[in-house]
Amino acid sequence: MLGLKHGTVKLVAYDPVWPDNFKTEAANVRSCLGKADLVIEHVGSTAIPGLAAKPILDMLVPYENLNEVPAFSDKLAKLDYELVTDGALYKLFIKGSKEARTHHLTFTSRKSANWLETIQFRNYLLQHPDTAKEYEAHKFELAKLYADSRRNYTANKAAFIRRVLRLAEKENLKNQDTQASTYIY
Repeated sequence: MLGLKHGTVKLVAYDPVWPDNFKTEAANVRSCLGKADLVIEHVGSTAIPGLAAKPILDMLVPYENLNEVPAFSDKLAKLDYELVTDGALYKLFIKGSKEARTHHLTFTSRKSANWLETIQFRNYLLQHPDTAKEYEAHKFELAKLYADSRRNYTANKAAFIRRVLRLAEKENLKNQDTQASTYIY
């Protein structure tokens, strides 16, 4: 089941329906936008089999003309998405209420650090289950400390993520867009 109150942190056990939830939602977004060939990646902890996660489905879309994305707001509103960040580097839509946010849909450039690092981090965890378990343990520690502050929880994951990105760079994963076809639709 997906959904988490805005600003809070609660980790739940991996749910094997998350990949299917992603496939369904990606298809809904494509259909809503009338873009059958739109690349949508399943990212974040819900994309890593076996990894405990916040029950929010993270999706990442490479989109070269970010200035076009705010025009999607009315269409995506039909799927209950709201544009919450309209920055120069990315556009973030959130689905759900403040009481139960369920999906994050981020549009960013394929050339951006956001895209490259997110994909690189996901791919590394997929290929290194021991590192994924280490990440999970770290997240549980932080969730105890920052249950009511997602900002602090996220900020305190940064050093771990940077370390993994350095390891991934050494393995030359940076330019691999996808690990397996189950994560891109």
